[in-house]
Amino acid sequence: MLIKNLTKSILICTTILMSTIYSNNANAQDGKTLFNTYCAACHKMDKDLTGPALMGVEERWGNDRAKLVHWVKNSADLIATGDKYANEIFNKWNKLPMTPFESILKDAEINAVLDYIKDWKPPVAATTGTTGAAPAPKNTGFLWFLSIVSVVLVVISLTLYFSMCRLKKTANEKLTTNDRF
Repeated sequence: MLIKNLTKSILICTTILMSTIYSNNANAQDGKTLFNTYCAACHKMDKDLTGPALMGVEERWGNDRAKLVHWVKNSADLIATGDKYANEIFNKWNKLPMTPFESILKDAEINAVLDYIKDWKPPVAATTGTTGAAPAPKNTGFLWFLSIVSVVLVVISLTLYFSMCRLKKTANEKLTTNDRF
């Protein structure tokens, strides 16, 4: 009974862990997908295009994410409030308003894009030497999956082992009981 409860607990914890890992990755992936779908036509991360480079955008907005979300949803509305920085950007970019995304993107989606921008790192140029740290593995999600599958297989193996031991004990008790008669 103890093994059965322990196995259930481990499987529940594994399921919760997997769902947490993959839900966090989904948000980051959603931010990248949304960026490529809606932002990449006018913005690059590290250089100006039709619009300004986005790397460091939150710092330029004074780390006021609510105001930045307002800008993305409807820049003309924020400009009309007289916001100093919004008007500076508007004037710097030849008084071209940013495309309004108010009816296209939800706040959570805009925040996912902003998280993607915040976490974005410029690609590192490949070096020919062997000095330096080893590159990080690209398939970390797959490695997590393999780790979790391994844990589940160990739990199943232990459960089968203890079940087999219990069956042997039961069989030996029955043989001993039958010998008495």
